[in-house]
Amino acid sequence: MDLNLYFVLGLFQLSSVLATGQIPLKCFLKDFNFFNVLGETSCNEVPKANSLHFGTLLVNSTGFNIDGWIFEAKNVKYNGLDDAVLDEFGFNFSAKVLQLTFHTDMVVKCDYKSTGFLHSLPVNGEGFTEVTLKNLQMGYSIPFDIKEADGKNFIELKSFDNWYNIKDKTEFKFTSLTNKNKGLGDEVHQLMNQKWRYFTAHYGKNFMESLSEKIFSVFKNYVKPLSLKDFAEC
Repeated sequence: MDLNLYFVLGLFQLSSVLATGQIPLKCFLKDFNFFNVLGETSCNEVPKANSLHFGTLLVNSTGFNIDGWIFEAKNVKYNGLDDAVLDEFGFNFSAKVLQLTFHTDMVVKCDYKSTGFLHSLPVNGEGFTEVTLKNLQMGYSIPFDIKEADGKNFIELKSFDNWYNIKDKTEFKFTSLTNKNKGLGDEVHQLMNQKWRYFTAHYGKNFMESLSEKIFSVFKNYVKPLSLKDFAEC
């Protein structure tokens, strides 16, 4: 290991978990210098061409079969990550773990087919749904290795553990969850939106796991071509 790499690793170790204030998540690599003090960032400038970009994350299908309610979702679209705010970011080179946390408002849309019962209420129908997650907070713990290629050292992300919390509110909207029975549909919507925390936690696990895997995949592909020198000079 050369002296330059020792220097870079030392700086990263000292700034293991860096609170970043209101730094956009999409700027946190190429448009943010980890070694500057809080607030000294180029994120207010025009983002560079290779800044992190999520766009709409698409999952072909997911769903659940829980407590007599079978819900099949297709063409699941997650929007909101390009407006996410970075809360913490840091490498721990002793443990070889990257820590990342951020928050955002997210809108999830999909086509669905529903059968069964929700708290004794029949939920048989198909259509389109939109779910808004207000102040979604997500955190990642990502083990990594350091690989050498072409005389440079690269970070290779291996897997991830993560957590999430919807801090403010979840809003559910279904076009036809009860075979166009408006009265029953209103009752179901009212129940779900009043008890949003329970319904999100109880029925939303597969949706959030799909989202977490997509985020990790985008992040892993973005970091892959960046050497440790790129991190130090960003």
